[in-house]
Amino acid sequence: DSINHRQSSFEFYCNPSGIQTDGVTSAVNSFRLNTAVDFVWQSAGKITESGYDLEFAIPLESLRFKGGDRVRMGVSFMRYINRLGRMGAWPEIPAGQTQFNAMAEIEYHGIQSRLRGEILPSFTAGRVRERESGQSWSDAEWSLKPGLSFKYGVTSSVTAEATVNPDFSQVESDAFQVTINQRYPLFFDEKRPFFMEGTEVLDFGVVPSGMLYSAVHTRNIVNPSLAAKVSGSTGRVSFVALAAGEEMPDSVGAPPGKPFWGVARAKVSMGSDNALGFLYSGRSRGGEDNTVIGTDLQYRFFGNLRLSASWLHSRTGTEGSEAEMDGNAANAVLQFMNPGLETWCAFELYDRGFQMDSAFLIRGRISRWQYFLGPMLTPARDGAMGWIQQLQPYFHYAGLHDLESGMDDSKIELGTVFYLRQTDYLRLEYHDEREGWLGTRFTLRYFTSSAGFQLSRKISVSASFRVGDQLYYGPGEPFAGSGGWLRFSCTLRPSGHFLLSLNWENNRMRRFGESDPLYSVNVWNMRATYQFTRHFFLRGILRHDDYNNQLLTDFLASFTLIPGTVVHLGYGGLYEPLPGEFRHPLDDPLRMIYRRGSLFFKVSYLWRL
Repeated sequence: DSINHRQSSFEFYCNPSGIQTDGVTSAVNSFRLNTAVDFVWQSAGKITESGYDLEFAIPLESLRFKGGDRVRMGVSFMRYINRLGRMGAWPEIPAGQTQFNAMAEIEYHGIQSRLRGEILPSFTAGRVRERESGQSWSDAEWSLKPGLSFKYGVTSSVTAEATVNPDFSQVESDAFQVTINQRYPLFFDEKRPFFMEGTEVLDFGVVPSGMLYSAVHTRNIVNPSLAAKVSGSTGRVSFVALAAGEEMPDSVGAPPGKPFWGVARAKVSMGSDNALGFLYSGRSRGGEDNTVIGTDLQYRFFGNLRLSASWLHSRTGTEGSEAEMDGNAANAVLQFMNPGLETWCAFELYDRGFQMDSAFLIRGRISRWQYFLGPMLTPARDGAMGWIQQLQPYFHYAGLHDLESGMDDSKIELGTVFYLRQTDYLRLEYHDEREGWLGTRFTLRYFTSSAGFQLSRKISVSASFRVGDQLYYGPGEPFAGSGGWLRFSCTLRPSGHFLLSLNWENNRMRRFGESDPLYSVNVWNMRATYQFTRHFFLRGILRHDDYNNQLLTDFLASFTLIPGTVVHLGYGGLYEPLPGEFRHPLDDPLRMIYRRGSLFFKVSYLWRL
């Protein structure tokens, strides 16, 4: 905690081979580590006869802190031992608390940030070819995209940034998941370096696993051509101010002009991990404006009782029109947690006029309330259940009212989590739901389970499944049927440099009374990574989808000297069945041909002044 506000923490991790990762956590969302950020720092690891040694070197240029004669920071040391399922921390983190209130305080004398400026030029090139007929391919054209980012250290705790054509910080294939018959959209993390600075400050108080996943989701700024930002802290206040202009193609029904975004966020530390925050968000395009203001509060009444509450007000309208729309949103969570009990209640409301273009809002125009009760039980070590370290039976209720249709949804979950020895766990759940969809209310009852086991130091597996009633959200009249999914994952670590993961998911559904499935999807995904050094790795991915009958291939060679100074070279291919007009009667019906290929190259260099 370089600011010593107890509101955010920079986290640096390293394994015995010296391979590193990092992230940030905010007190607003203390259970979610954002690993998308990349800091410039050094690490080294060495395996010895008695264990291993690690060394961390974190430059002051990579941290924000209040320079001066006396500089105070909070620090916590943690060690995770996966094969034993244990975590050690110094200082100790009491149950129900977060690391923010448990850090030791360290003091430096007479230090100032040496960061005066950073220049990050980047160059990205891509080429795509598609098969138009049997042996005919489309013309391959290169797409070239230069970019430039600049950062200036105004003070040791305040930075100003600007960027032109920002690019992604790392190359990743889409997350492995089946997207058929989904009611709600999927969330993807931000990866562009420019938008990562101050991301922990942008966290806004919302209900965990609620309908408003994020109040400021910068991936909504899809294609920024120019952006600027100021972020940092002064006194007890942390802040972020962001402006961006976006290039958007003309589309039917969209207003003319280019979208312009503005976001401002400030948090005032009130001691411990308590904070009062303020938020402004705005987007305008062609006379259409969406403006949102809001405030949020996190307050710990006692050591184990914490309140998080927020309110947002939006105004949406078109210039010259009197038809402006106002709306409000509210979130509140009251949570109590100690070694023997976890319980919380939550409420969220998004009225009919509420609109927030910067947010990732799963479902609006509803009110929703939840309650959770789960005692933590520790069986006797010498008893019949001594193989269980802890178990948590729980009750979870959620009720929802749709403000547009007037329909009510409800959900009851009864479940138990068994925390076994090492990293093993087993979760069993029974669900009883009432869900409204397109004017009809359906009753759904189903069972879910998930488990994870560390079979050895080199092999870990996990699996989950759902079986029972299921609702069909596709085109046409909705209906309830039976079905579910089965997911399996296996991770192999033959050595400290090689990682192999295999994932499989089957998703199917059928109408009641019918034996043939309405759909059945199998997706296989295999990912292999070999880390030659802590700077250079090769990665290959194979993914087969039998619903769309496609095979995807992906290969990446990546060299990262430090975050920002990188070279990426990737190649991806799409294989599909041979079209009927090109198939010979003697051809194998399962034969697939190469239909689409893409080449990707990126190079960037971080220059610190």
